[in-house]
Amino acid sequence: EILASNADHAAWKSEKEGYIAAIREVRKKKSGTANEVSQLRQQLRDKEKTEPEIMRPVRLFFEEATPEGLAWFAGIGHPSFSLWSDEGGLTIGGRGMSEDSLMAFLALLNRLWDGGSFEPTRKTAKTSAVVGRRNTVNLMMQFAVLERLCDAQDGVSRSLGTLARCLIVHPQSTQGTRAYKVPPGSTPKLDAFHRRVNQMMEHPLPLNERRELEPPALQFTPGAKTKWVEFFNTVENGLADEGEFAGIRDFASKAGEQAARLAGLLHVFEQGPSGEVSEGMMVRAVALEAWYLEEARRIFSGVVVPP
Repeated sequence: EILASNADHAAWKSEKEGYIAAIREVRKKKSGTANEVSQLRQQLRDKEKTEPEIMRPVRLFFEEATPEGLAWFAGIGHPSFSLWSDEGGLTIGGRGMSEDSLMAFLALLNRLWDGGSFEPTRKTAKTSAVVGRRNTVNLMMQFAVLERLCDAQDGVSRSLGTLARCLIVHPQSTQGTRAYKVPPGSTPKLDAFHRRVNQMMEHPLPLNERRELEPPALQFTPGAKTKWVEFFNTVENGLADEGEFAGIRDFASKAGEQAARLAGLLHVFEQGPSGEVSEGMMVRAVALEAWYLEEARRIFSGVVVPP
């Protein structure tokens, strides 16, 4: 199908160029009339309206990219994609995170996290509007790589709020306690998880006629809203100068939205992409986000020490 779409587009382009060449020829001929040129122009206009779409292979995972490259693929490619690596040094140490590109790359990730649109304008490179796209970032890295990212350009990754948009985990080492265990004969819970993920992958994306994502909005039940407000206010109180979250205000300021997003993810995973988020789902989401917030406080108290 991809090869056929390329062939169709090549044929369309050849026909379009034929109209342009014909207009030139008519203008060169002394016998050519204004009516002939007008007809050819109209045919060219009609041809422009019938440009066939070039089908591209679905690409869900990007590991190393420049901000320009990621924006280009985001605009023309699959509407849902990810920056994903089990070796985060490849991403952090790549061209996209170099001294010249770091701020633009992080700002682009911020815009994608917000679900906003982005329309680059450059004279010398191909550009594509990024509209109706969703991106997730999942990077595993050594602690030294995280420290490098935090130190880069005077801590721009935190001052821009990019790290605060992430749920960061640094598990305590289990070395010295990992005695050999016989692998289990079956993994029913993991199997059930994979089945559910596959079911969700089969669900059609909520696309509009322009192939932009338009996911339905999820609402909270009154009980879920109450639990969310309680959590929001608790975290807000901790942002005071002597509060428990004073050292990670960037992460804490996003905690309310993170909890809401987690509740939505849990709801979609268990109930599907419609309906209301229940109070019980919100309680679980708040517990998760409180844990992530504590992880951020534990991690960054040792990464960046205020003067």
